[in-house]
Amino acid sequence: MITGNINGFNLVAMPSSPGQRQVDWEGTNLVGELTNGFTGQQQIQNWNAGWLAATVTMPPLQRADAANWVAFLLQLQGPSGVFMFGDGLATQPLGTAQGMGVTVGINQGPNSFTTNGWTPSQTNLLLPGDYIQVGYRLYRNMNMVSSDTGGNASISIWPPMRENPAAGTPIVTASPQGLFRLADNTQRWSESYLRTTGISFKVREAI
Repeated sequence: MITGNINGFNLVAMPSSPGQRQVDWEGTNLVGELTNGFTGQQQIQNWNAGWLAATVTMPPLQRADAANWVAFLLQLQGPSGVFMFGDGLATQPLGTAQGMGVTVGINQGPNSFTTNGWTPSQTNLLLPGDYIQVGYRLYRNMNMVSSDTGGNASISIWPPMRENPAAGTPIVTASPQGLFRLADNTQRWSESYLRTTGISFKVREAI
């Protein structure tokens, strides 16, 4: 079902059940490398860009569930549609995330957010690897995050910031998601004599 529009792309609601059987994640960085053929010396150019991608595998689906998922995939029309997607095993941060953190709106990016609104003087608000959602973007926190006496905290992120968020944008730590699209134009599903359907598809961040 189309629920809205983001950046000119139809936003399609992903079925809420059943959950995925397996998600294989990939993190890609854009880094150029040139090796001198005579000395072996390397030249490295970090373009400060990257994205998340994943291969999603569903459990064997009964007909009604399979029809719902196939309809979702076809309605996306390849990479032209977008959807919200997150890590089903990381719906809560490892840190305490005490308070209601929001972006400050200054000194942002490309690899960090300045935030406030947290409970003052707290350690371990976020731990390395915790996901956060800012707007419709999904990031991973890179360092241990603590708040100062004013509830301010700086969050280092990967991948680099997509858009500069407006001041007051919430830092979502519970069930964070980001904007994704299908990685391919062709979607496939397999039907078994056991009256089940197998579905697997590839996604990547919509950037």
